[in-house]
Amino acid sequence: TTGTGSTKHAAKQIAAEQMLEILPLPSEMDKQKHIRKHSSQHKKFIEQKGSVSYSLTEQINPITRLYQIGRARDIKIEFN
Repeated sequence: TTGTGSTKHAAKQIAAEQMLEILPLPSEMDKQKHIRKHSSQHKKFIEQKGSVSYSLTEQINPITRLYQIGRARDIKIEFN
């Protein structure tokens, strides 16, 4: 669509209004949040990270480790 106006901004506004008449606004049902799934490779990495043979020099905070395992298994962990 093209719009004519005294300024470039006015022409764009008119063209946008004409376009809204042609194309309706998308409804809220069309916009869905994409759910990310952790890949199996990510789960294997977390399991490997917890094994004894991974690295003894890298010590992981136990609370951080619980969050990692919970994320890999899609479990929500809350501490009260």
